[in-house]
Amino acid sequence: CETAGKWQHALALFSEMRRLRVAASTVTYTAAIGAWGQAGQWAEALGLLDVMAGGRVEANAITYNAAISACDRAWLVAFQLLRVMGQCRLELGTITCTAAINACGKAGEWQQALHLFAGMDEVAVAMNRLTYSAAISACERGGVWARALHLLRQSDTCRVKACTVACSAAISACA
Repeated sequence: CETAGKWQHALALFSEMRRLRVAASTVTYTAAIGAWGQAGQWAEALGLLDVMAGGRVEANAITYNAAISACDRAWLVAFQLLRVMGQCRLELGTITCTAAINACGKAGEWQQALHLFAGMDEVAVAMNRLTYSAAISACERGGVWARALHLLRQSDTCRVKACTVACSAAISACA
């Protein structure tokens, strides 16, 4: 339901499970966190992380990916979740970092987005076309066209084929 854009149904099913006292698993909570993210309700998504901890249901990297993606423009919260992942010794992967870069970019925090982008290389987290698109889009929102073009060229040098989103964002940054 969550990935099909039917987040209302996903949340209704999750609520019904809880009403019927059906034990929720990490997978169920992760899906509900993703649904809250689709609804634009990052605080509700984070509330489920707290419920998981209280109910002794272990959150995994995929759960945190969903929570960070739910943060949308709440970049500070996304950064806090990255720290928590480190404290829990959960691996920071491409999806996790890209979601955090997106949150920074959408909040207009292009410098934070680029700081995180550069940090990925330092900790040997692979960058893909979505990562580059997120960083270039952050540059576009920040009006730093030279950096957007630099990242577009860098993606080519790193053998990461740029996608339409990255190219469009770079063009828009120059406009």
